[in-house]
Amino acid sequence: MADDRWGRARMVPGEEAWRVTKEGRTMACRVRREHTGAGWEIVLTLDGEWQLGRRCLNEDLARFAAESLKQDHIRGGWTE
Repeated sequence: MADDRWGRARMVPGEEAWRVTKEGRTMACRVRREHTGAGWEIVLTLDGEWQLGRRCLNEDLARFAAESLKQDHIRGGWTE
């Protein structure tokens, strides 16, 4: 959990799929099931702040998309 710029605690729900770091910054990806019946979602956060959300039809596609994003970040110099 982290604080937003107004000091309020915030948390992105879901299971953490991965976490990478670069130059003191942390990028994390969470996978979660949508409660609205819209399938699954992956959420990227940078230092705890929401950066991107992407919906997927099912859990397998969500995990594939999450792993693809991880590999993109690793190629960009981020480390596990």
